[in-house]
Formats: sequence, structure tokens, C-alpha cells
Amino acid sequence: MFARIASVSARWPRTVIALWVLLLAGSLLLAPKLPDHLTSEGFSIPGSESAQASERIRTGFDGFYGQTLTVVLDHPGSAAGDAQFTGKLQTAEKALRDEPIIARLTSPASKGGESLADEKNGRVFIQIDMDATEKEARAFIPVVRDKLRSAGLDRDGFRFDITGSPALTEEMNEVSLSNVEMVERIGLPIVFVLLLLVFGSVVAALLPLLMGMFTIVLTLAVIYLFTLYMPLSSTLTNVVTMLGLGVAIDYALFITQRFREELAKGSSSASAAILSLSTAGRSVFFAGLTVMASLSSLFLPNTMFFRSIALGGLVVVFVSILTAFTLLPALLTLLGSRVDRLRIPFAFKSRSGSGFWTRFISVLLKRPALFLTIGVLFFAALAWPISKLEMHIPVAAFQELPKDSEARLGMEALTEHYGLGESFPVKLLLNTNGGSATGAEALKTVDRLTRQFGDKDGVQQVVSLTSVYPASPEQLAAAYQAPDRLPAEARAQLHSLLSRGGRETVLYLIPKEGPTSEKTRALVREIRAELPSALPGGYSGQVTGETATGMDFDKQVTGSLPQIVLYILILSFVLLALAFRSLLLPLKAILLNGLVTASTLGALVILYQWGHLPSSTAQALNVGTPVLICAILFGLSIDYEVIIVSRIKEAYSRGQDNRSAIVEGFTATTGMINGAASIMVVVFGVFLFAGFRFVQELGVGLAIAILMDAVIVRTVLVPASMHLLGRLNWWTPWNHRTLFPKEKKPEGKKSPKAV
Repeated sequence: MFARIASVSARWPRTVIALWVLLLAGSLLLAPKLPDHLTSEGFSIPGSESAQASERIRTGFDGFYGQTLTVVLDHPGSAAGDAQFTGKLQTAEKALRDEPIIARLTSPASKGGESLADEKNGRVFIQIDMDATEKEARAFIPVVRDKLRSAGLDRDGFRFDITGSPALTEEMNEVSLSNVEMVERIGLPIVFVLLLLVFGSVVAALLPLLMGMFTIVLTLAVIYLFTLYMPLSSTLTNVVTMLGLGVAIDYALFITQRFREELAKGSSSASAAILSLSTAGRSVFFAGLTVMASLSSLFLPNTMFFRSIALGGLVVVFVSILTAFTLLPALLTLLGSRVDRLRIPFAFKSRSGSGFWTRFISVLLKRPALFLTIGVLFFAALAWPISKLEMHIPVAAFQELPKDSEARLGMEALTEHYGLGESFPVKLLLNTNGGSATGAEALKTVDRLTRQFGDKDGVQQVVSLTSVYPASPEQLAAAYQAPDRLPAEARAQLHSLLSRGGRETVLYLIPKEGPTSEKTRALVREIRAELPSALPGGYSGQVTGETATGMDFDKQVTGSLPQIVLYILILSFVLLALAFRSLLLPLKAILLNGLVTASTLGALVILYQWGHLPSSTAQALNVGTPVLICAILFGLSIDYEVIIVSRIKEAYSRGQDNRSAIVEGFTATTGMINGAASIMVVVFGVFLFAGFRFVQELGVGLAIAILMDAVIVRTVLVPASMHLLGRLNWWTPWNHRTLFPKEKKPEGKKSPKAV
């Protein structure tokens, strides 16, 4: 199969390249459109308690709109109620009033908008409610900014910031793009230098880099087409960049290196391209399939966030394989021996025979049990902190944006005025199931819940139907029959407390700490545990809010972890069994990968959860980090396993004994694997400087994992364990020629001539 695929590119290289150029041209038109179609949302679990309650509040209560922007107008040293502020507010309202997308515009000058004035800090807030989609709201942000600037709201010592969910999403997308640009600016030059050291040739070094860039552009274009039919998370652009550069460059490196070896043996360029794809290409194919299989496990949690990353990962790995199997052989065929043009004098020399790696493997194979024991003990020592692992999704994480971010500055102004707890309250939706929420019996229940939950240590106050207007339930029931007679403050809050049908009410529990704190999370757990017994018969209640939404997301993800791990293990075993034609080697590979994964998570606990990495704050890991580390690492680690074991298998199949086959396969691939691993470590490690902590955790974790995998697992544990297993490496309980049929290798003399 691999020879037939390669022969197409080898026979018609110019046609294949022309088709790829056309594909790239189309991709360059589509890829830039992707950021506008991505969202920072995706953490609400459909059907969960928090999602159901949130949707009922949004659709059943007045005052809740699809999207909201807040303009923060600031003038240090001025009072929020003076003439200058009043004039600016009137100007702003006049500038925005006629915009059809705006459903409601509220400011301190509006009826019931008094709380939007921050007298203490000389600020006012203008709330823009819209019946619009997130995409429409994001597109409206520059319109608001231009209109306010034209109206002079940034003059005379005034300044304004625009914040709210659409603004936060927009800036998070911008940070994601800046992460990609950072990799291009810092990572790519380092990667090119490493490729120069590996190949010793400028032309050869450029080929893998070219494959990586082609892969990313085409992947982003394909994902843009998917966004036309489904919402996807902005995080996938960072994951696509990580995997696209790491995987595509590695695959191209392996095939290009094998092509050069075949040329050195006297093969023509076309024959060398076909032989390279039949050998190294076969390894790349199974390695890519394993990565894709691992990434497909991310569909199991059934969340938009993980679904986005799974889709992006699958597309980028598939495109990496596609470029390695079509475009790269075509380029190699045309280049031929010119692939070694522009040689440099300081590159690594091939070390074989009596070289460094031969001496190293000779020492290792004399005491394989000792080296294996030391390696396993090292991983066990590094993995122990995993027993202290804490993980959850950070909610309302606007503080992850850069400190000078407009949306972050605006949110900080809001939370300074209202407090974190009031900005992100815990919401208790009470349903009378057919009764009246303003009846005396219902109000007794509301009053009891208000007192019961208001007395908890983590609660600052409770805003409910019985707290905004202090009176007995019977008096309140009568008062709510004529709401126009209520005090202005109580009347202003009624729309957010009572549903339009009057059968549901919301209690807002204002926590003392922020939505991500453990105290607030514990508060949600307590309320959910106590609520069923606190309600009278026929009543029901649900808890929602940012904290509850995050906890439901955590529950969904952690509940899916066993299925994810089992899925990865089974598929990895099957694919490796097909690749190695062995049953024990896949088991050994899975065990070693498990050690690397556990050690990586242990290292992340030390660096991020315990805060021992400079500039990091001690806090729980993002719940997505362990899941993605497991899924991505299991796939990537197999890359190197397949490469080295396949070369050992080649030597063993030619009649060499186990030890000689290990030595030949090890010396032929270790330098190349270490070079490829160095590239991945650089690509992943650059994300240490990313704008989001989650992306930092993922990048640093993968960099550590690949480093340990290449230096310890592939260099020490794989050859040591294979030497100890001996002939058992290739054991199967069945006839392996029947179960795992070999693919016939092409003969060079039958290959097409060089073009």
C-alpha cells in the first residue's frame, strides 16, 4: 500500500506539487477567517443541573438577554454624578440609542440604574443588552468603540473600556492568536537550527519546516469549514499549532532521513522515495493512527471544549500524514541528491559502528536489569505527587488575560464596584411546580431558605423575594399583588427574582470569595446536598451560576476519565500489535507510556499546583490538562516507539539475533529520535510564555514528557527491556504470518526512474 502511494508522487511529482500549491492558495483564503468563528465558551454541560437552571432563568425571567456588553466610563478624581459625567452619559446614550441590535441600554441616568454609578472610584457603567448571537455581539464591539470615540468619550480626561462575555471572548481569541505568533517568532527559528544540526543541510532542514507550515495552514482552513456547522473553542488553535509543528515536522524528518540513507546506498531518487515511504512511512502511518486514536478519546466527555480539541487534533494529524505521504515524496523525488545542498560544517555526524551510541548501547546491554530498575525508580519518584493532584476548570477566568487587556480592566472595575461574589453569585432556582412563587406558603419557603443558606460561613448575603423588602410572608404576599406600590429598590430587582409566569423565583447567594475558590465550591456542594430536604413537597430546586457550571463540567470530565483511559489503551494496543506483529511489545509500550504520563502529571503538580515554577501561582491544575496530557502524550510517545522498534524488527527479520538487531535499530534511530524530540520539546516548551495558564500547563507538560520519553524511555528502557525479553519480543499465541501479514517491500529496480 505504502509503495503504491509513494509511486504516484514519484511518477508525477510536478503534478502533485501543483495540486498542493492550489490547495495551499485556497487555504490561505479561508484560514484567516477562523478566529471570528471560534468561542471561548463550551464549558456548560447540556442536560446538567446548572445548564437546565441557567436556560430556564434566561428564557423565563425578564431582564436576561442573549448577550451583554458593559462600557466602563472612568475619570479619576471626578464624582460619578457631576455635570461632566452626566454630559458624557447623555452623549453615549445618544450615540448608541438607534442601533437596532440593542434591546436595552441602561446607565445611572436610567430608571433603576442607580447602582451603575461607582461614586467611590469615579466610574459609571453603561449596560448594553442585546438579543443577538455571540458572533453578532462580537462584531458589534468595534462599532460601539468607534461611536464612543467619535462622541468624545475618550477626551477631557475620560477613558472607557468595553467588557462583558463577548468582549472577553474576542480578547481570548486574540491571545490565542498571539500564542501562535509567539511560536512562529521564537520557536520556528530554534526548530530550524535543530533541523540544521540533524541534517547538516539547509535544503533538507527546510523540508520538514515547510511540511509543518503547510499542515497548519491547511488544518486551520478545514476547521473553518467545520465552524460553519458547529461551535468550536478558540483553544484549538493553540493545540493545532503544537501538534501541527511537532507531528508534521517529526514525520517529515523521519522520512527525509530515510530517503537520504537510501540515496547513500545507491538508489535513484524515485526509488529512494518509494523505499522511504515503505519503511519509515509505514512507521509514520501507524504512529499517526495511534495519535489519532488517542485524540478521538476526547469525544467521550461530550463537551464542546474537548470536542473542539479532538476535532482539531484529528484534522492536523491527518493532514500531517497526508503531506508526508504525497507532497514530501514528490519534493524528494525532484530534489534527489540536491536534498543535501548547502551543507553546514557544524552539524551532528552520523554515529554508527564504533560511535558514541554503539558504545552506549554496549554498556547498557551488559546490565539491562540495572538500567531498567534505575529508570523505573526515577519515574516512580517523580510520579508520587500525583496522589495530591487537584484539578478543576477555572471559571470567570478573566484574570488570565494580559493585565492591560481592555476587557480585563473593565471586569476588574465591575468586580471592584460590586465585589467578586455579587458579580458571580450562586443562583438557586426555586420552582413551585404550578403554584405561585409570591403566595404566602411559597414565600415562607423562600424566607426559610434565605435564612438557612444565609447563615453559612461562605455566604455574604442572600438576595431573594423576602430580603429585598423585609416583611412577614403574609404581608409580602399581599404586597406582591400590587408590585407598583413596592419601594423603588425592591421593584427594580423584581424582574430578576420572579419569573414572568410567577411560578419560579431565584435566590442569589453572594459568596464571600470568588467563583473559583474552594470555599465557594464547597458552598455549592452543601447547598445541593441540603436543598432536597429543605423543600416542601411539590417544590423543586436547582443550583446554577459560574461555580456550579464549572463543577458540573469537572464532574462530566472526571467521570469520563476511566472510559478515556480504557479507550486509549485498547486502541493503542490493537494498532501497536498490528505495527509490531507482537503482543508483548504493545503491552510494554503501554506500561512505559503510563510511567511517563504519571511522572509528567507529578511534575505539573510540583510546578503549577504547588507553585514552584517561577511566576506561577499555586492553584489546582486545569481539569483539561491531565486529560489532554494523557490523550496527546500516549499518541506522541508511540511515534518514537514505532520508529525504533520497526528498525529493530527490520534487522531481526533479516536473520540477526535479538541483541544485534537491538544494536542496529538503536544506533540507526536514536540520534534521529533525539533530534525529533528536541524539536517537539522546543515547540511545546515555547508555550511556557503563552497568555493562558491552561496552555502553559499543557505545553510545559508535553515538553517535559517528550524529554523524559526520548532521553530515558527510548534511550534506556526500550532497549533494556527488549534485551531482557529476547525472543519473547515477537511472540504471539497464533501464527503471526496469518494474524499479522507482512507487507511486501518493493524492489528498487522495479521502481520508476528518477524524474
